Amino acid sequence: MSIINHKYDYDVGELVSMSRKGVLLLVLSLISTIAISVIVASIIAQQQFQESTFTSSSQGVEKPTDIGLKYEKIDIILDGRILKAWYVPAKNEVGAVLVFHGQNESLSSWISAIQRLNNYGLSVFLFDYSGFGDSQGEPSVTALREDAGAAYKEFRRWRTDTVPSYFLGYSLGTGILIDALSHYDMPADGIILASPFSTIRDVAIEEGSILPLFSFLVPNAYDNVEGVMSIKLPIHIIHSETDGRFPVWMAQQIASATPNADLVVVPTPTHSEFLASPLELGGDGKLFWGAVLHAMHPN
Repeated sequence: MSIINHKYDYDVGELVSMSRKGVLLLVLSLISTIAISVIVASIIAQQQFQESTFTSSSQGVEKPTDIGLKYEKIDIILDGRILKAWYVPAKNEVGAVLVFHGQNESLSSWISAIQRLNNYGLSVFLFDYSGFGDSQGEPSVTALREDAGAAYKEFRRWRTDTVPSYFLGYSLGTGILIDALSHYDMPADGIILASPFSTIRDVAIEEGSILPLFSFLVPNAYDNVEGVMSIKLPIHIIHSETDGRFPVWMAQQIASATPNADLVVVPTPTHSEFLASPLELGGDGKLFWGAVLHAMHPN
């Protein structure tokens, strides 16, 4: 009787051992599945980041001469690629500005804005990032950072030293500008961030590209909140309450991250209307551009 019980006890122990092994294998399989899923999701998120962030635009046909402005066409030569740039000098120059344009834009997108800046006495240096407009190369965080550094050197060659110099970043350009300032020595008299975003991850969440729980999968290549913390230059932020793409709280986060920043919030225009036709924007649109111009020439 005891022998039978002993064998029965042994079988139960064996079953328990096998059960534990099965559970362990199940757990390991689950962990492997999750790990693979995270890796795949990360790859997809990075591809989406690349595609959605660096949406380029082909060069339009408009040129500064079409609106009566003289300009210089400039080739910025880097290893393996050439960037296209314009320098539009102002007649009664009070300052010079290096422009970092936004997503899905090119040099010709800024024709009307160049005219407004020029009329205010600001000479304008504008360039297309790698893969944008007629510029060669493929856009990436590293490539655009190098583009910014090279554009700054060229900007220094063309501008005069007798007037203040500024950086103007718009939309995506605010991230490219802040990223470049974090890596290169780029002295200037001030920075203007027009319609900036807080972080790329915040943008992905806001646009519904990813759930907040999984936002860590998105490469946080551009973090303007953290980036401005190390910048000692005066920072002027202009944002609209009706910006449907980058809500005003994003600009408020940037402004609160550094004592060097001031923030001007106006009721309109929408995000895309900033460049739509700045010479014709009425009401609050003029307030937005007025704040941009005032930041570079307060008198």
